[in-house]
Amino acid sequence: MNKRWYDNDPVVKLAVSSLEQSSNAVRDRASDYIIERSNNSGYVMTISNYEYFWQRWQDNNIKHFLAMEYLKLVDEETRHEICSDVVGLVKKLKEEA
Repeated sequence: MNKRWYDNDPVVKLAVSSLEQSSNAVRDRASDYIIERSNNSGYVMTISNYEYFWQRWQDNNIKHFLAMEYLKLVDEETRHEICSDVVGLVKKLKEEA
């Protein structure tokens, strides 16, 4: 049984895992991409009071947090497409570093 929201799609799971294991610079670029693609797909989110006490990797940076929240929000097809692109982007950025 899958416990996490991203475990149901192997591409989404790979993208989230890749981000988690990346540097903040790579996470920043990928997060910008996720947020932009989500906005371009018609999804808009604002966080007015950012106070979270979890200890997840994305909770330490508002941009990373928003990117993960957008991935939860978008429809499954859009999520899969974005994550497929993110996997390639993370790989490319890591090779360039």
